[in-house]
Amino acid sequence: MRYDYLIIGAGPAGLQLAALLAGSDRSYVVLEAGAAPGTFFTRYPRHRQLISINKVWTGSDDPEFNLRSDWNSLLTDDPALRFTRFSDRYFPDADELVGYLAEVASTLGLRVRYRTRVERVSRDDDGFTVLDDAGRGWLGRRLVVATGVGQLHLPDIDGIAEAERYDTVSVDPRDFVNQRVLIIGKGNSAFETADALIPTAAVIHVAGPKSIKLAWQSHYVGHLRAVNNNFLDTYQ
Repeated sequence: MRYDYLIIGAGPAGLQLAALLAGSDRSYVVLEAGAAPGTFFTRYPRHRQLISINKVWTGSDDPEFNLRSDWNSLLTDDPALRFTRFSDRYFPDADELVGYLAEVASTLGLRVRYRTRVERVSRDDDGFTVLDDAGRGWLGRRLVVATGVGQLHLPDIDGIAEAERYDTVSVDPRDFVNQRVLIIGKGNSAFETADALIPTAAVIHVAGPKSIKLAWQSHYVGHLRAVNNNFLDTYQ
């Protein structure tokens, strides 16, 4: 079978596109390496608190206004599939998002093939061919890669391989009791880690080649968020 759309990845982006296509006359399939939707969020952020806000009570009955304070819901016609019905935390736990994405995929009956890891992509005049790790070929007129960040960024620093990595370092503060810790990077991952170590580490340094960019100043939500910057106050 040749699909109109092949979508790689069943995270928020892949499921959102699938939900929109499900209400159209376009055929599609989502190929997901994991056993369930949103597997990225089963590991990240490491300390489990999201920085996407979830304000349940806005004082308004206007659905469009309320969506501005709901950064986690997918756009569907089903009011029961609002993330605000799954959590009342302003900064939700990542596991709550994982559960929500699974509910969306199940309720809408989205066509997702789990445990299907894409190994190779090729293209010809008729479209795309995707080969998975079981040797199956998937044909599509269009291909959408919705896998998000695929690899951890490692700076070009001599000896960087000797450092612990964000994706594997312990998240138990007791493993850093009375230690001196240097964290390379000045984004949310770095400060999330620093905040977690404040009670136990003897000294924490956060270093990077550029100045800290605070989201409340830059108005870019990917810069350092206030929920992660308690470490800055330790300079007192």
